[in-house]
Amino acid sequence: MKQTLKHSLLVTHRWLGWIFGFTNLVICITGGIYVFRTELTKSLVEMGYETTKLDTIFHFIIEGHQYLWLPPNIGKWIVGISVIAFLITAITGIIICIPYYVNNKLLFQCHKNKTFKLLIDYHIYSEHISLFQSHCSV
Repeated sequence: MKQTLKHSLLVTHRWLGWIFGFTNLVICITGGIYVFRTELTKSLVEMGYETTKLDTIFHFIIEGHQYLWLPPNIGKWIVGISVIAFLITAITGIIICIPYYVNNKLLFQCHKNKTFKLLIDYHIYSEHISLFQSHCSV
């Protein structure tokens, strides 16, 4: 891979991650909570909570997931752009990462420098978890 292409992918990955990271975090957390609403409702009703209050809470959560608690015509666009930015960030991260791991044969090996490699591993695992969570919340 040419150095200029790698550099531009890295800059794109970094800036999209910084700009849209918080909105994607909110979208993933609220979607993850909403997916388990039936289980949470059953557990909370057994503890004595009213279903009308729980419906209000889950309505608030789904509004955060779909619109980030903004007016729908604005929030829908921001969420859509954030999801597209997330996909671009994931794709550029994979393109940057794969040649490094394949060339150094680090796919299934223990790493010598634990601190730096551990951060890279957590980055990759969090990406896989967020992709899985976004797939499950659809």
